Amino acid sequence: MTLGTLAFLVLIICASMFSLANASTFNQTFYLGEGEKKTLIVNLQAGQTVTGSLSVTGDPRHSYDRIYFSVIDPKEVILVDLGGVYNNMPKANFTFKALTEGKHKLIFDNGFGYAKYIELSYDVESGILPNLTNPENALLWIVLGAVIIGLILLGIGIYVSLRSKKNKPKPTT
Repeated sequence: MTLGTLAFLVLIICASMFSLANASTFNQTFYLGEGEKKTLIVNLQAGQTVTGSLSVTGDPRHSYDRIYFSVIDPKEVILVDLGGVYNNMPKANFTFKALTEGKHKLIFDNGFGYAKYIELSYDVESGILPNLTNPENALLWIVLGAVIIGLILLGIGIYVSLRSKKNKPKPTT
């Protein structure tokens, strides 16, 4: 096996590993009027993970004003219940894994509050490998990179070892 062939095999293995991950990012800002309730539908496959955040921006005079946020799956199971997400506060984070395939409801309820804007951002991940853009997965990517580099170095070591055995002079009898 030549060094070029070995490098090609390592490249194919790495490329196939990275193709196992599939992530989509969604960002949306919308207006939620006084007393209004809004439902967003996200169609998910069983096993997909959703990681996101939302923030509420409204009249600064009403800093204790809030919305209620929850996520409900197609079987009406509550997957996320953040309770109150307050006006002009840091982003609220959420994560859930789809247990069943189908339409998942992201519910924003401004039942008793003043009008405000909701900024929503979330990633939908599927596959074996985590999403690189999610900072919570940075350690996993570092470990994965170390494993890949280790495999490359191991392959080079095996190649050099086999190459030196091939070029070793044979004993004469």
